[in-house]
Amino acid sequence: NDLQAENEGLRNEIEALRIRVKEAEQALEAIRTGRVERERFLAEVIENATTAIGVGAPDGSLMFFNRAFAELTGYSREELEQRRLTWATDLTPLEWRKPEAEILSNASRSGQTARYQKEYLRRDGSRIPIELTVQPVLDAEGNVVHYRSFITDITERKRQEAALVDAHERTTAILESIADAFYSLDD
Repeated sequence: NDLQAENEGLRNEIEALRIRVKEAEQALEAIRTGRVERERFLAEVIENATTAIGVGAPDGSLMFFNRAFAELTGYSREELEQRRLTWATDLTPLEWRKPEAEILSNASRSGQTARYQKEYLRRDGSRIPIELTVQPVLDAEGNVVHYRSFITDITERKRQEAALVDAHERTTAILESIADAFYSLDD
């Protein structure tokens, strides 16, 4: 009787353990599923963002880019991947390479995000003015693993700045050409 009761108790404990293991497995699966869904969601957000996003290696190669990046440069995703174009040389005009290298070097030393303007060379050979926000990602020794970049087309901003300069220059020229004395009042 005692042995039978002891065996029954062990069976009950084993069954309770099986139930707990099954519950733990289900909880882990729910966590995994949630994580996969979250990662899928974030990947979709990044890929479909209207802001161009690129991740570049220190050697200038492109590690990752989204659809907006491809559209900004005028290259298809396949061209950027197959031709192994680099952000440092293929997309950056010669006169911007040294200033950009200095900016990125300073950002890498400080670990700070850099914000600067330059131009990209598009597939058709045209240039597009851009503003970059670049975050260096460093390893434990302080070496750059990669750069995370958010790139904005500033063509319209540059057009507006040029129009303001032009309007100022025309107004100044008109005022300087007036032979009579004049003055201006404001509120």
